[in-house]
Amino acid sequence: MAKHWRFFAVRSSLKGPSVEASALIALALAILLFPIRWIGAWMLAVLVHEVCHYAAVRACGGVVSGIRLGVSGAKMDIWGLGYWQEVFCALAGPLGGICLLAMVQWLPRTAICALVQSLFNLLPVYPLDGGRALRCVFHGIFPASVADRIWNILQKGCLICLVGLGVYSFAFLRAGLIPLALSIILAFRWFSVNRPCINATYSLQ
Repeated sequence: MAKHWRFFAVRSSLKGPSVEASALIALALAILLFPIRWIGAWMLAVLVHEVCHYAAVRACGGVVSGIRLGVSGAKMDIWGLGYWQEVFCALAGPLGGICLLAMVQWLPRTAICALVQSLFNLLPVYPLDGGRALRCVFHGIFPASVADRIWNILQKGCLICLVGLGVYSFAFLRAGLIPLALSIILAFRWFSVNRPCINATYSLQ
């Protein structure tokens, strides 16, 4: 009975989606810098990605108590998931995007955007989906202290490699600042939002 009332209390506190100012600013800049067809394709790919996350959370019995739209995607406040359930929910978004490749004949731009977004989110760096899933795998197998120790070593190694690749691509491959900027942003976000994956804000990128 207590569990039922707790579920009802959390469910009844669900707030409508909120939009951060940073998301509106990013959208305005994108409209100025990129063709509108590509912006529409990217937004459709993002929508499919987030809907797959949400559907997976609800299918696993999780409770969504809030949704916020930001510059990096949607963030859902969820409760009631175990480690392995959260692995499934974290991977549902990228896998849904990859499935859009089946629509490449009819929606080529959306399929390309979905593939790029999915591969980026599968990077094993928290708080991206791949990083969250891998972290939950460690916590599902090892004791918390051991899982955190392995996780921190792995994350620092991945971030060093990503920043190194960003510097190399900028200095030698003439790939511009985007790869380097993305790697630095990922490193900053990992240090600023590093927190447990279960019963916490579920970051959907």
